[in-house]
Amino acid sequence: MKKTTDFFRLGMEDLVVVHDDLDLPFGRLRFKRRGGDGGHQGVRSIIERMGGNNFLRLKVGIGRPPRGLDSADYVLETFDRNEESLLDQILPQAVESLKVMLLEGLEKAMNQFQKRS
Repeated sequence: MKKTTDFFRLGMEDLVVVHDDLDLPFGRLRFKRRGGDGGHQGVRSIIERMGGNNFLRLKVGIGRPPRGLDSADYVLETFDRNEESLLDQILPQAVESLKVMLLEGLEKAMNQFQKRS
């Protein structure tokens, strides 16, 4: 990733990472700039490779695992039928939130897409 940002002469602040988040209810979207990895292995890897955490994240909530199921196993499971049907709404909404963020600014995207349902 660092080679890619170097090639395109992009700073860390130009990077947007979209990732799942256990601490958000399923389907909830949340933008966040900076911060730690929150136990997310992929985000940890990006922070280590980039040498910092000054990038924007779009977190997509997947909810907490059922009692007794390990978080690492939960994030690797396939979606159930109900979740799968909701993805048809969530994924276009995530794409639209990124478009609004890029074209109209982060604050507008946050106001429009981070409302509690």
